[in-house]
Amino acid sequence: MRSPTPLIIALALISSSRAAPDHQAPAKLTGTYSIGTSSLTDPAPGDAKDSLLRLYLTGSAARDLFNAISSKQKRDECFDDGTMTKVSGEIMCAKHPKGAHECWIGIDLKKQALAPGFVC
Repeated sequence: MRSPTPLIIALALISSSRAAPDHQAPAKLTGTYSIGTSSLTDPAPGDAKDSLLRLYLTGSAARDLFNAISSKQKRDECFDDGTMTKVSGEIMCAKHPKGAHECWIGIDLKKQALAPGFVC
């Protein structure tokens, strides 16, 4: 029997409600996705263009995932504007000073494993 892929796990994590996950009433997602090379900054000439699924979440999905990550929030040096981030493995979420949330999740499609979805 095959185990669930990281995409299924990631989508299950982001379908949570404010207080706790409610799998009986999943919420809609907002954000974008892209499929590209495994490197987000400097792909090698032979790097396959279908190696990485990058999910960018906004709105309530990002807020709920930010709140679900148990790590302590830290001031983010990349944004340098008071933005706080939380990281869980390769999942990164940000809470901006004006209250907006966003998250980045990368999924390596060849290895079926989480991968960086954001680079500073």
